[in-house]
Amino acid sequence: MELVNFAPGFKELLNSSHEKSLFAPTNEAIRQLPPEAIGTIKTNITAITNLLKLHLVMKSISMDDVLYGRYREYVSADNRNSLYFRILGDEKNKTLTVDGVGVKAAAVQADIGAIDGMVHIIDRLLGMPYQTVFLKLQSDPDLRITYELSEQDGWGQILSGNDKRFTFFAPSDDAWMQLKRNMPTVYKQLTMKAFPYHTKKILDRHLVVNRELRSSDLERINEIQMVHGRFKVIHLEHPGGELLLEWEGRQARIVRPDVQTVNGVIHVIDRVMMMRRDLTKSGAPIGALSNGFLSIIPAFFSVAIFF
Repeated sequence: MELVNFAPGFKELLNSSHEKSLFAPTNEAIRQLPPEAIGTIKTNITAITNLLKLHLVMKSISMDDVLYGRYREYVSADNRNSLYFRILGDEKNKTLTVDGVGVKAAAVQADIGAIDGMVHIIDRLLGMPYQTVFLKLQSDPDLRITYELSEQDGWGQILSGNDKRFTFFAPSDDAWMQLKRNMPTVYKQLTMKAFPYHTKKILDRHLVVNRELRSSDLERINEIQMVHGRFKVIHLEHPGGELLLEWEGRQARIVRPDVQTVNGVIHVIDRVMMMRRDLTKSGAPIGALSNGFLSIIPAFFSVAIFF
């Protein structure tokens, strides 16, 4: 990693005797990025140090640790962002994946042992998003159901554009399974694609348009205006600074914050914000998302962890 030479603080941490795991991008992963992006971060020691620290955790984590559930996430060495680990594939063909600030990478070579931990060679540089909100939904294994629902009547296509910024509080697959257990008929109606208007209305409730809210922003506000309705932000007074969202007495926890994309941010939540009445046929249809929103200047490409 030639980039290490531009971050002496990270190099010192890497050479320390502390237990650690390094997720090292291949040279090809770095060459995939726009040259101007690499050139910019090389001139900013703080930015490149934070970028590289995102690829390091101060714990030795192997594929077996992830496979058997000992570690599914761990805070990176930047002390701000967590890495999220999964094992994909079957018993004979397993692949370790890691997600950092919205970029998911696969290990092309895993479990390289070192005296102070593990090295995993990965196929992407973490922390430099390359997908839109829509494409991130499509590729994320924890958001499969939300993605499938977003395809109804083309609702998710607006999340592909770069002319707006988005904040999407996306229910995890576990959240949808909880809904299925508690409201099996409602879940069946939503997923059978027969009521796209109602599905879109529920997804609208989880979406903010023309405003990108990272967790640091949520910590400073008490309420969020969604496309459909409002969420209250509840700040829990305990170590870790966990944030809850509340809508009509129902609360959801942000289980995976700050999944950065090129046109917004996703926060994965553990509950679907809806009630049975959402599937009634009364009420006038909500207008398409593309109507009524102010346009903004498209944001230029930036490294998510700079700020």
